[in-house]
Amino acid sequence: MSKVISKIWPILKNKYYLTVIILFVWLAFFDGNNFYGIYKLKKNLHHLEQERNFYIQETAKVNIEKQELFNSQKSLEKFARERYFMKHDDEDIYIFETLKKLEE
Repeated sequence: MSKVISKIWPILKNKYYLTVIILFVWLAFFDGNNFYGIYKLKKNLHHLEQERNFYIQETAKVNIEKQELFNSQKSLEKFARERYFMKHDDEDIYIFETLKKLEE
């Protein structure tokens, strides 16, 4: 043990090495951009990139559905009848709803 200390002690006595060691410790643990903070920011960036890719894909799907919907009058009428329960004057609409089972 004393051999290790005898080898390290001259390095610690040198003010330049000591300054570099203190600076490294300060930057690694106490600075605002420490290692843990950088890790959290990279993790958050990865999560945001995944969300961005998800929303890009969803936007593409919605645009394709929109093009299909407004391409023909028949598809627009089908959408209006299914989604908003629209009908012609001489028609009757019956809506069947399923009851959700009560969780006990």
